[in-house]
Amino acid sequence: MDGGNSITVQDPFLGSTKRAKWNYRSVAVLSFFGGVASVCILGAALIAIPSSPSVKNSAIALLGEEKWCELTNFRDVAMKTALDATIFGLVKNINLDQKFEASGVVKENHAFYVICDSSWSIPVFHDLSSSGSFENIYDPTAPAHDRWRSSNPNYLIPPADLEAFPHNVDSNWEAITYDSKTQHHITVQESLMLKDGKYHAVIMNVAIQHHPKPQWTLEFACRSEFSFYDESKGFEGLMGMDGIDGRFFLLGLCEGNFCNTGAKGKEHGHGRMVIMELDEGEGPPNTFKDGYLQETSTCNWKTLRTVDVPDVAQFEDYSDVARRGDKIAISSQASSALLFARMHLEDGLLNPDTFEITGGQVTRFAPTPDCQVQYCNVEGIDFVNDRMIVASSDSMKGGGRQNFMCLDKDQSMHVFSMPNSLEL
Repeated sequence: MDGGNSITVQDPFLGSTKRAKWNYRSVAVLSFFGGVASVCILGAALIAIPSSPSVKNSAIALLGEEKWCELTNFRDVAMKTALDATIFGLVKNINLDQKFEASGVVKENHAFYVICDSSWSIPVFHDLSSSGSFENIYDPTAPAHDRWRSSNPNYLIPPADLEAFPHNVDSNWEAITYDSKTQHHITVQESLMLKDGKYHAVIMNVAIQHHPKPQWTLEFACRSEFSFYDESKGFEGLMGMDGIDGRFFLLGLCEGNFCNTGAKGKEHGHGRMVIMELDEGEGPPNTFKDGYLQETSTCNWKTLRTVDVPDVAQFEDYSDVARRGDKIAISSQASSALLFARMHLEDGLLNPDTFEITGGQVTRFAPTPDCQVQYCNVEGIDFVNDRMIVASSDSMKGGGRQNFMCLDKDQSMHVFSMPNSLEL
């Protein structure tokens, strides 16, 4: 620390040394994020507040979870909640589903398609403001003008083959995306041990039918060539993109840093995405039996490249990815935050040899009045428009692993508006 009213600190978001203004606060100790330093001065702590716009997000890390709401530029780093809706209140008939562990969402054809790792049924929402499950509070014998008679815009899409995808077996789905050319939705099972004795993601192309009976059918399923260390950390996000020469690519977002698990997977700032392309392989198409993949084909999503997530995203984990034009958003469940950055594309198309993610600005989900995390389990995101994000939340973790406040927003849909100052 030098003289005057400034302090030189290591910026944990950008990985570089920055100068920051300081102020005294009536607290005892300042612990810099990641254990960089602790400073005590006569019972008052030195609190660093970055003065440079390039490090405005660093203050979140420097001040810690309990202090970031004190930032003078709070509105520049906080997402504003536009809507919260519990999934149980959105779906007209929940059937046998007792939980909705929402793990991914994609906006397509004026609807939000959500997948849950606890269920093979796909909730589809055309209206996030509609409380469909409470429709039966209206008297069915009343005149039409006294009650809602229109068909409910939100419903579950079950699998057509209930023997292949039984209700009592979890789907292990973690992400969903869309291929506009085939009109298939693409889901991913995070990480499963397969015949080769290694852990791979299982990527499923499904066709969804809405009328006359909502249901989905499996078109084909292939494993990822990329393998993981165990079943706990695999692909948590998935994004489909049109590429050069008429090709189609998938980008798998690893949940853990370094695409790893355990302590290594929690080393902040080492996010990875895997670019993949389908190799159709040989043999009869893979099928499912009793909820599990039956491997008969050598098809796989071949790994082309692994791409770094910008270091500005000092996330403990990574939960989903979304795209709008050349803009990309990446969420973190554990850090309750969003990264907005840019993708390098060629005329809007992905070239696996030159693709990269650059720049970036981190924003945080709105906190509680006392600056605690309340959006504890955001696992799915997609763009609604240029200034709004839709998100889906998993269930609260049990066994005392999460604060009681996490229950309020779990198993829900959310819409957030981005800070006006967000520059992409």
